[in-house]
Amino acid sequence: AVVDGNHAAIVGANGLLNAFIQNHPNAAITEIAFDADGGQIRYDVEGFDESGKYELTYIYATNQIFEK
Repeated sequence: AVVDGNHAAIVGANGLLNAFIQNHPNAAITEIAFDADGGQIRYDVEGFDESGKYELTYIYATNQIFEK
């Protein structure tokens, strides 16, 4: 299935993974999730290291990445 003609959502997901690795270089990634409920495309990545647990989210509609 094609998410969009320009593959922008996939590019955003790659950006999300890069941001997670840059912000938390020692963290192990434990989950990558895709959700398109209600027409809103979103990716989440979770991981942890000795300092704690981290979760970053990418929202396709706004092209924003934020940390929870």
